[in-house]
Amino acid sequence: MKKFIVRSRLNEVMKEKGIQSQKELAELVGTTEATISRFKTNTRYDITTLFIISRGLNVPIEELFHVEEIEEGKEKLRGQPESSSLNALINLAERKRNRS
Repeated sequence: MKKFIVRSRLNEVMKEKGIQSQKELAELVGTTEATISRFKTNTRYDITTLFIISRGLNVPIEELFHVEEIEEGKEKLRGQPESSSLNALINLAERKRNRS
């Protein structure tokens, strides 16, 4: 059975974009520092958060994550910037946004 470990790449993306702080990013994307902090620590966030951060940074949602695919009882198979599970989440979010 395959499992996925999904981690935020937000620190890396912020560095690539020259953004120095959570406060700066929050102001750029129009949200709170607390929302940015929850996303960075994989604590709690929703689909809307994914969209506002990705749009504010001008990157696809999948670039905000590092995904490791593993099989139960086996070593890590591969790390990649996206997975079918993440794509399914993105597709769901885009359908939801298009209905709005």
